[in-house]
Amino acid sequence: MVQFYLQINIKARKDKLVNYLHSLVNVLDSSTCSVKMISNLPSELLSDSGATKVYSLIGSESIIYDDRVSATLGVLINQFLGDKKLTPSLRLIMGKKDKRGINNRDPSNDTQKYPKKGSEEHHKKAHFISNVKTNWLLSATASKLLREDDCFQYIVQNLCECNPPLKSEKPSRDNNRLTL
Repeated sequence: MVQFYLQINIKARKDKLVNYLHSLVNVLDSSTCSVKMISNLPSELLSDSGATKVYSLIGSESIIYDDRVSATLGVLINQFLGDKKLTPSLRLIMGKKDKRGINNRDPSNDTQKYPKKGSEEHHKKAHFISNVKTNWLLSATASKLLREDDCFQYIVQNLCECNPPLKSEKPSRDNNRLTL
C-alpha cells in the first residue's frame, strides 16, 4: 500500500513540475506578454541564471539570462541611448558587486540606472520579466537582420556549410596516430 501511495505521489509531483515549467516557458516563448500573464505566474517562481538554462532547453525562444548577458545588453543599450534616460521597456535587472566589491556586472551610469537583482520574490519576478524582454529584443533584432541585412542572411543560410561533415570512414591507427 505504501509503495502504491509513493508511486502516485511521485507522479503527481512530476505532473506539477511539468505544468510549472510549461507555464513559464509559454510566457518566455510568447511574442506578447500581458499584465495578466505576469500576474498568473506561479507564486513559487524560480528565475535565476540556473533556471533560465532549463527554460532555454525546453523553450524555442528563450535564452539563458544571466549576469554576463544582462551586463552586455546593458552596455549595448547605454551605447544606443547615449545621454538619454533609460526607458522602462529597456530597464533590465542587473547583477551587483560581490561581497569583495569585484565582479561588477552592472553597467549603470549617471543617466542609465538599472535595478539590481536580489533574492526576494519581487526580484525573481523582475528577473523573469527581464528574461522575457531580452527574448523579445533578440527576436526582433534577428528578424530585422534577416529582412534587411544581406550579410546576416548569407551567414544564417550557410551556417551548416561552414562546418563540413566528418569523413564517414572509420578511424584507423597508423604509427600510433589516429587518422580519419
